[in-house]
Amino acid sequence: MRNVFIIITTLFIISWTTQVSAVFAQGKIYELTAEEKKAAQDIGDRFMQRLAETGDVEPLIKEMFVNDFMQRYVKARKHELSAGKEASTNITFGPGIEYSSSLLDKPTDEEWRQLYVSMFNFQQYGFMVAFNMSAKSLLNGDEMDEKVIDNIFPKGVMNILDADPILCNLIQEKNNQNIIKTIDEFRRVNKTLSAAINLLHSGNYKNKVKMLDDARKVLKTFKEKAAKEMEPSLVFADEESFGFPKGTRFVRVFASVTHVLIVVRLGGEYKIVGADFVAID
Repeated sequence: MRNVFIIITTLFIISWTTQVSAVFAQGKIYELTAEEKKAAQDIGDRFMQRLAETGDVEPLIKEMFVNDFMQRYVKARKHELSAGKEASTNITFGPGIEYSSSLLDKPTDEEWRQLYVSMFNFQQYGFMVAFNMSAKSLLNGDEMDEKVIDNIFPKGVMNILDADPILCNLIQEKNNQNIIKTIDEFRRVNKTLSAAINLLHSGNYKNKVKMLDDARKVLKTFKEKAAKEMEPSLVFADEESFGFPKGTRFVRVFASVTHVLIVVRLGGEYKIVGADFVAID
Protein backbone atom coordinates (compact mmCIF):
# COMPACT_ATOMS: atom_id res chain seq x y z
CA MET A 1 0.00 0.00 0.00
CA ARG A 2 1.38 3.42 -0.93
CA ASN A 3 2.32 5.90 1.74
CA VAL A 4 0.51 9.24 2.08
CA PHE A 5 3.61 10.97 0.67
CA ILE A 6 3.28 9.09 -2.61
CA ILE A 7 -0.49 9.59 -2.75
CA ILE A 8 -0.20 13.33 -2.13
CA THR A 9 2.51 13.76 -4.76
CA THR A 10 0.57 11.91 -7.43
CA LEU A 11 -2.91 13.25 -6.72
CA PHE A 12 -1.70 16.82 -6.33
CA ILE A 13 -0.32 17.03 -9.83
CA ILE A 14 -3.27 15.20 -11.37
CA SER A 15 -6.00 17.24 -9.65
CA TRP A 16 -4.31 20.42 -8.50
CA THR A 17 -7.05 22.79 -9.65
CA THR A 18 -9.71 21.14 -7.50
CA GLN A 19 -7.48 20.82 -4.47
CA VAL A 20 -6.11 24.38 -4.51
CA SER A 21 -9.65 25.73 -4.72
CA ALA A 22 -10.66 23.53 -1.78
CA VAL A 23 -7.87 24.90 0.39
CA PHE A 24 -9.19 28.42 -0.11
CA ALA A 25 -12.85 27.54 0.34
CA GLN A 26 -12.74 28.77 3.94
CA GLY A 27 -14.00 32.27 3.21
CA LYS A 28 -12.15 35.56 3.54
CA ILE A 29 -13.78 37.64 6.21
CA TYR A 30 -11.09 40.28 6.69
CA GLU A 31 -9.43 42.40 4.04
CA LEU A 32 -5.70 42.77 3.58
CA THR A 33 -4.07 46.15 3.35
CA ALA A 34 -2.13 46.93 0.18
CA GLU A 35 1.09 46.74 2.23
CA GLU A 36 0.24 43.31 3.63
CA LYS A 37 -0.65 41.94 0.23
CA LYS A 38 2.53 43.19 -1.43
CA ALA A 39 4.72 42.03 1.46
CA ALA A 40 3.19 38.55 1.37
CA GLN A 41 3.60 38.24 -2.38
CA ASP A 42 7.20 39.47 -2.20
CA ILE A 43 8.14 37.04 0.57
CA GLY A 44 6.41 34.20 -1.27
CA ASP A 45 8.30 34.93 -4.48
CA ARG A 46 11.61 35.21 -2.62
CA PHE A 47 10.93 31.98 -0.72
CA MET A 48 10.37 30.01 -3.92
CA GLN A 49 13.31 31.59 -5.70
CA ARG A 50 15.69 30.67 -2.90
CA LEU A 51 14.20 27.20 -2.52
CA ALA A 52 14.51 26.56 -6.26
CA GLU A 53 18.20 27.46 -6.03
CA THR A 54 19.12 25.24 -3.10
CA GLY A 55 16.37 22.71 -2.38
CA ASP A 56 17.16 23.40 1.28
CA VAL A 57 14.86 25.26 3.66
CA GLU A 58 17.51 25.74 6.37
CA PRO A 59 19.15 28.91 4.97
CA LEU A 60 15.67 30.31 4.35
CA ILE A 61 14.85 29.81 8.02
CA LYS A 62 17.77 32.01 8.99
CA GLU A 63 16.81 34.67 6.44
CA MET A 64 13.02 34.74 6.47
CA PHE A 65 11.47 33.01 9.50
CA VAL A 66 10.73 34.29 12.99
CA ASN A 67 13.61 33.20 15.23
CA ASP A 68 11.53 31.03 17.53
CA PHE A 69 9.15 29.50 15.00
CA MET A 70 9.47 25.96 16.36
CA GLN A 71 8.86 27.11 19.93
CA ARG A 72 5.73 28.77 18.60
CA TYR A 73 4.78 25.56 16.76
CA VAL A 74 4.99 23.58 20.02
CA LYS A 75 3.04 26.23 21.89
CA ALA A 76 0.30 26.19 19.23
CA ARG A 77 -0.01 22.40 19.36
CA LYS A 78 -0.29 22.46 23.15
CA HIS A 79 -2.95 25.16 22.97
CA GLU A 80 -4.96 23.14 20.46
CA LEU A 81 -4.78 20.09 22.70
CA SER A 82 -5.87 22.00 25.81
CA ALA A 83 -8.72 23.62 23.88
CA GLY A 84 -9.88 20.27 22.54
CA LYS A 85 -9.15 21.24 18.93
CA GLU A 86 -6.93 18.20 18.37
CA ALA A 87 -9.09 15.14 17.90
CA SER A 88 -6.27 12.74 18.77
CA THR A 89 -3.35 12.64 21.17
CA ASN A 90 -1.18 11.70 18.18
CA ILE A 91 -0.08 14.62 16.04
CA THR A 92 0.93 14.42 12.38
CA PHE A 93 4.28 16.05 11.69
CA GLY A 94 4.54 15.10 8.03
CA PRO A 95 3.57 12.35 5.57
CA GLY A 96 4.18 9.02 7.28
CA ILE A 97 5.24 10.49 10.63
CA GLU A 98 3.15 11.05 13.73
CA TYR A 99 4.23 11.66 17.30
CA SER A 100 2.59 11.35 20.68
CA SER A 101 1.50 14.68 22.12
CA SER A 102 3.23 13.64 25.35
CA LEU A 103 6.52 14.41 23.57
CA LEU A 104 5.82 18.10 22.97
CA ASP A 105 7.92 19.29 25.93
CA LYS A 106 10.72 16.71 25.65
CA PRO A 107 12.79 17.54 22.52
CA THR A 108 14.92 20.67 22.60
CA ASP A 109 14.09 23.55 20.29
CA GLU A 110 17.07 22.54 18.13
CA GLU A 111 15.78 18.95 17.90
CA TRP A 112 12.35 20.16 16.76
CA ARG A 113 14.02 22.47 14.26
CA GLN A 114 16.19 19.66 12.89
CA LEU A 115 13.16 17.40 12.39
CA TYR A 116 11.29 20.21 10.63
CA VAL A 117 14.20 20.92 8.28
CA SER A 118 14.71 17.25 7.46
CA MET A 119 11.00 16.58 6.90
CA PHE A 120 10.57 19.69 4.75
CA ASN A 121 13.66 18.92 2.67
CA PHE A 122 12.57 15.32 2.21
CA GLN A 123 9.23 16.44 0.81
CA GLN A 124 10.85 19.19 -1.25
CA TYR A 125 13.18 16.66 -2.86
CA GLY A 126 10.27 14.40 -3.72
CA PHE A 127 8.07 17.13 -5.14
CA MET A 128 10.85 18.84 -7.06
CA VAL A 129 12.32 15.69 -8.59
CA ALA A 130 8.81 14.60 -9.59
CA PHE A 131 8.17 17.94 -11.26
CA ASN A 132 11.54 17.94 -13.01
CA MET A 133 11.06 14.41 -14.31
CA SER A 134 7.49 15.02 -15.48
CA ALA A 135 7.64 18.64 -16.62
CA LYS A 136 7.65 17.98 -20.37
CA SER A 137 4.67 15.63 -20.11
CA LEU A 138 2.76 18.05 -17.90
CA LEU A 139 3.42 20.93 -20.31
CA ASN A 140 1.90 18.77 -23.05
CA GLY A 141 -1.22 18.24 -20.97
CA ASP A 142 -0.43 14.66 -19.97
CA GLU A 143 -0.67 13.22 -16.47
CA MET A 144 2.34 12.19 -14.43
CA ASP A 145 3.50 8.64 -15.07
CA GLU A 146 3.31 6.75 -11.78
CA LYS A 147 6.63 5.11 -12.62
CA VAL A 148 8.20 8.51 -12.09
CA ILE A 149 7.08 8.44 -8.46
CA ASP A 150 8.62 5.00 -7.97
CA ASN A 151 12.05 6.23 -9.03
CA ILE A 152 12.37 9.50 -7.15
CA PHE A 153 14.53 8.39 -4.25
CA PRO A 154 17.92 6.69 -4.74
CA LYS A 155 18.56 3.21 -3.36
CA GLY A 156 21.03 4.46 -0.77
CA VAL A 157 18.37 6.69 0.78
CA MET A 158 15.80 3.92 0.66
CA ASN A 159 18.20 1.63 2.54
CA ILE A 160 18.70 4.23 5.28
CA LEU A 161 14.96 4.72 5.74
CA ASP A 162 14.09 1.02 5.51
CA ALA A 163 16.41 0.26 8.42
CA ASP A 164 14.19 2.31 10.74
CA PRO A 165 10.83 0.78 11.83
CA ILE A 166 9.11 4.19 11.61
CA LEU A 167 10.85 5.85 8.67
CA CYS A 168 10.48 2.75 6.50
CA ASN A 169 6.88 3.95 5.98
CA LEU A 170 7.86 7.24 4.36
CA ILE A 171 8.03 5.88 0.83
CA GLN A 172 5.68 2.92 1.14
CA GLU A 173 3.64 1.62 4.04
CA LYS A 174 5.44 -1.45 5.36
CA ASN A 175 4.10 -1.67 8.90
CA ASN A 176 1.88 0.25 11.29
CA GLN A 177 4.72 1.64 13.42
CA ASN A 178 4.44 5.24 12.25
CA ILE A 179 3.96 6.91 15.65
CA ILE A 180 6.92 8.27 17.60
CA LYS A 181 6.11 7.48 21.23
CA THR A 182 9.32 8.12 23.18
CA ILE A 183 12.08 10.71 23.19
CA ASP A 184 14.57 8.00 22.24
CA GLU A 185 12.48 7.15 19.17
CA PHE A 186 12.22 10.85 18.35
CA ARG A 187 15.98 11.26 18.45
CA ARG A 188 16.60 8.08 16.46
CA VAL A 189 14.15 9.18 13.76
CA ASN A 190 15.71 12.63 13.73
CA LYS A 191 19.23 11.25 13.33
CA THR A 192 18.23 8.74 10.64
CA LEU A 193 16.17 11.18 8.59
CA SER A 194 18.96 13.74 8.81
CA ALA A 195 21.41 11.15 7.45
CA ALA A 196 19.07 10.45 4.52
CA ILE A 197 18.77 14.16 3.74
CA ASN A 198 22.53 14.62 3.91
CA LEU A 199 22.88 11.90 1.28
CA LEU A 200 20.26 13.53 -0.94
CA HIS A 201 22.12 16.82 -0.73
CA SER A 202 25.50 15.33 -1.65
CA GLY A 203 27.19 14.24 -4.85
CA ASN A 204 25.06 13.96 -7.99
CA TYR A 205 21.83 13.86 -6.01
CA LYS A 206 22.03 17.50 -4.91
CA ASN A 207 21.59 18.77 -8.46
CA LYS A 208 18.34 16.85 -8.94
CA VAL A 209 16.43 19.05 -6.53
CA LYS A 210 17.26 22.26 -8.40
CA MET A 211 14.30 23.39 -10.47
CA LEU A 212 14.75 22.89 -14.21
CA ASP A 213 13.42 25.38 -16.75
CA ASP A 214 10.52 23.17 -17.80
CA ALA A 215 9.52 22.64 -14.16
CA ARG A 216 9.53 26.41 -13.65
CA LYS A 217 7.19 26.72 -16.62
CA VAL A 218 4.87 24.09 -15.14
CA LEU A 219 4.66 25.82 -11.77
CA LYS A 220 4.22 29.20 -13.45
CA THR A 221 1.37 27.82 -15.60
CA PHE A 222 -0.30 26.27 -12.56
CA LYS A 223 0.03 29.51 -10.62
CA GLU A 224 -1.40 31.63 -13.46
CA LYS A 225 -4.42 29.36 -13.83
CA ALA A 226 -5.12 29.44 -10.09
CA ALA A 227 -4.25 33.12 -9.62
CA LYS A 228 -7.60 34.08 -8.11
CA GLU A 229 -7.65 31.20 -5.63
CA MET A 230 -4.05 31.86 -4.67
CA GLU A 231 -4.50 35.48 -3.65
CA PRO A 232 -3.02 36.20 -0.18
CA SER A 233 -5.66 36.07 2.52
CA LEU A 234 -5.87 37.45 6.03
CA VAL A 235 -6.23 35.18 9.04
CA PHE A 236 -7.31 37.31 12.00
CA ALA A 237 -6.44 35.76 15.36
CA ASP A 238 -9.53 35.80 17.55
CA GLU A 239 -7.45 34.22 20.32
CA GLU A 240 -3.75 33.73 21.09
CA SER A 241 -2.12 31.99 18.13
CA PHE A 242 1.46 30.72 17.79
CA GLY A 243 2.32 32.72 20.89
CA PHE A 244 1.06 35.94 19.32
CA PRO A 245 -1.74 37.83 21.07
CA LYS A 246 -5.38 38.00 20.11
CA GLY A 247 -5.88 40.41 17.24
CA THR A 248 -2.66 39.50 15.43
CA ARG A 249 -3.01 39.68 11.66
CA PHE A 250 -1.51 36.67 9.88
CA VAL A 251 -1.27 36.52 6.11
CA ARG A 252 -1.61 33.18 4.37
CA VAL A 253 0.08 33.14 0.98
CA PHE A 254 0.78 30.41 -1.53
CA ALA A 255 4.37 30.80 -2.65
CA SER A 256 3.53 28.24 -5.32
CA VAL A 257 0.75 25.74 -5.86
CA THR A 258 2.70 23.36 -3.64
CA HIS A 259 3.90 25.67 -0.86
CA VAL A 260 1.85 27.65 1.64
CA LEU A 261 3.30 30.22 4.04
CA ILE A 262 1.92 31.94 7.13
CA VAL A 263 3.41 35.42 7.45
CA VAL A 264 3.27 37.96 10.27
CA ARG A 265 4.54 41.51 10.72
CA LEU A 266 7.11 41.53 13.50
CA GLY A 267 9.37 44.41 14.48
CA GLY A 268 8.64 46.31 11.29
CA GLU A 269 9.41 43.29 9.06
CA TYR A 270 7.29 40.53 7.60
CA LYS A 271 8.47 37.10 8.70
CA ILE A 272 7.38 33.53 8.11
CA VAL A 273 5.77 31.76 11.07
CA GLY A 274 5.27 28.49 9.21
CA ALA A 275 5.84 26.96 5.77
CA ASP A 276 4.33 23.71 4.57
CA PHE A 277 3.15 21.81 1.53
CA VAL A 278 -0.38 21.88 0.19
CA ALA A 279 -2.21 18.93 1.68
CA ILE A 280 -4.66 16.75 -0.20
CA ASP A 281 -7.89 16.45 1.76
